[in-house]
Amino acid sequence: QWFNQDTDMEVAPQIQAHISEKLEEPMHPDPQTFDDLKISNPLVQCLRAHKILKPTEIQRLAIPHILQKKDCAVIAPTCAGKTLTFLLPILQDLQQSPEHYHTLILAPTRELAYQINEQFSILCAVFNLFSSLFIGGQDILQQNGLLEDGFYVMIATPGRLVQVLQSRPREQIMQRMQKIKFLVLDEADQFLTGSQQFNDDVSFILDFLPKAENRQTLLTTASLSNEMAEMLHGSRFQLIKTEKQLPVNLKYKFYVVPQDFYMSTYLIYFIEKITGFQIIYDSDLQENTSKIKNPSFQQCLIFVNSPHQCELINRVLLKFQLKSTCIHSILKMEQRIQNINSFKTRQSQFLVATDVAARGLDIPGVELVIQLNTSGTVEEFMHRVGRCARGADEGLIINLIQVGDALRLRTFEQKLGIQIKNITEIEDFVQNGKIQKINDEFVVRNYFAKVIRAEKEIKVEMLDQNVGLKLQRKGK
Repeated sequence: QWFNQDTDMEVAPQIQAHISEKLEEPMHPDPQTFDDLKISNPLVQCLRAHKILKPTEIQRLAIPHILQKKDCAVIAPTCAGKTLTFLLPILQDLQQSPEHYHTLILAPTRELAYQINEQFSILCAVFNLFSSLFIGGQDILQQNGLLEDGFYVMIATPGRLVQVLQSRPREQIMQRMQKIKFLVLDEADQFLTGSQQFNDDVSFILDFLPKAENRQTLLTTASLSNEMAEMLHGSRFQLIKTEKQLPVNLKYKFYVVPQDFYMSTYLIYFIEKITGFQIIYDSDLQENTSKIKNPSFQQCLIFVNSPHQCELINRVLLKFQLKSTCIHSILKMEQRIQNINSFKTRQSQFLVATDVAARGLDIPGVELVIQLNTSGTVEEFMHRVGRCARGADEGLIINLIQVGDALRLRTFEQKLGIQIKNITEIEDFVQNGKIQKINDEFVVRNYFAKVIRAEKEIKVEMLDQNVGLKLQRKGK
């Protein structure tokens, strides 16, 4: 429906090769500045005020095509600057002709939509422009009013926008939405190849917009899946892609945890040894303290696979007096934003998260990502590790896995062209950087009893607070 084509599912590798051949060179022979990219002087000055001095590779490649009103599919790794790649041309067009109902930007998660809205608000402040944010967890009546009052840019998650559109007379909504000039699908692979609900919601929204030939459509993603490649093959989209898939400044490690019920135990062990946090326990777990000696990593992001595990691990870290917070789909939106900001401002040094934090979120300063059981697909793996070492920082990825996950990691290595090394020894920053071999018997003997006792207490607390019941009701 979106691309007017019917492509054989078995030709994905050939399509990927075709896409690589179709990549375009930038219009300017060698654009090194935003001036070279024909960005207006007021916007350039605004960027300089925020210390954004040079365009990134994907911005140099894509912005000239977007300014020429081409439909573009922009594929670049996390931290490549994709958000500015579409915001700058939109702002430039708005600066020249500030019209209401100008742009619709769809994002797959509330957190990403909120972040895009923040970035747009910073850039557009000097131009007297404004955006409207339509996401779940906020007052839908107020959002109905925003649609009535008008906006320059609407930033939304599909589910909430569908609710808003359904709450108003269709003809009235059509009159407004038919004015849209730009449509952006950020993290487009989620919309194109994700759940059927995403597909249905986006299709419903597209029915309100001008036809494809009467608007400009931009797709961005960090990972080009075979399914998305098939959809784009032969379509109207100009395909623009950078060479690298992941930041080059990452080191990848893994360790096979003997049994799944030891996962929290090994997490605490690795946190203590690698980050430089020295966790001191007392016999009653009442006065646990954590001290920093020669900290190697200041900010650590821990990925888990379910909201229940997210709550449990976060509370384990808090039990040992580590400054931790968490984010998952069951938390209210206000709490999610508060927790993310706590991590961004370094009030919290650990963020335990499900995949709601894996896409698009820009959290500078994350030097360490730990995965408890690896992600299911190579795309999920890319997005998770892409939260680390954003910009020029270096980063370390540690995968705590079970034996059955090892083959999946090898598949990720082959597809991404990386090497994930087994951890056989560890540098103990608490003991003055001494190198020591990892001994499973030592870890279990010295850590397991304390961690399992903490977990039992936490599970009782969660039961008393109906936390587990709330998670179960949500079907998570």
